[in-house]
Amino acid sequence: MSLFAHIAQLEAEGRAFVMCTVTAAQGSTPQKPGSRVVVLEDGSLRGTIGGGAIEKQVVEAALALLEDKGAQSRTLETHLTHELGMCCGGKMSVFLEKHGAPPSLVLFGAGHVAQELAALAQHVGFRVTVTDERAQWLNSRRFPAATLRLEPPDEVAKSLLGNLHTYCCVATHDHSLDQACVEALVKTPLAYLGVMGSQRKAQ
Repeated sequence: MSLFAHIAQLEAEGRAFVMCTVTAAQGSTPQKPGSRVVVLEDGSLRGTIGGGAIEKQVVEAALALLEDKGAQSRTLETHLTHELGMCCGGKMSVFLEKHGAPPSLVLFGAGHVAQELAALAQHVGFRVTVTDERAQWLNSRRFPAATLRLEPPDEVAKSLLGNLHTYCCVATHDHSLDQACVEALVKTPLAYLGVMGSQRKAQ
């Protein structure tokens, strides 16, 4: 798979990453301008800029950039021998650009509340997924821009791979189904978990 195919997949999955591009190279260097590596939040890589100490430095800088809420990019300029002890002897400049994961909202239940919440969430930039096993409620007419999963919501809750960019709201048509969803979701890393209902239902 090409690097750009990996990037397209990461964007489709809503995963954050940093694109690191060699913009200048002088003397002997592991890679030349245009070489790229993508660094993910877990430290895994797609592509390479030559390995060794320079790639380690770039990965560490990329992970720090992902954690920095106020920064979007930075440039590293490194003399490979003087600063990193590499035998190459050249200099490299690497531009790091953060691609943040868009927030994702998963709605469990496709009722009237979910329909309004989906429209509002999409308006403010969320990627929305709606799950319900009732085809008459879950359709593209009612949720025109959402990802639709025609499956039992509790089964989706059990298999959901959440992260700190994932928000969940449980609002199914059945109290016991709500409870099954919540019991599964509390074990999943999430940015937010909410349940719609009356005070009596909450109790």
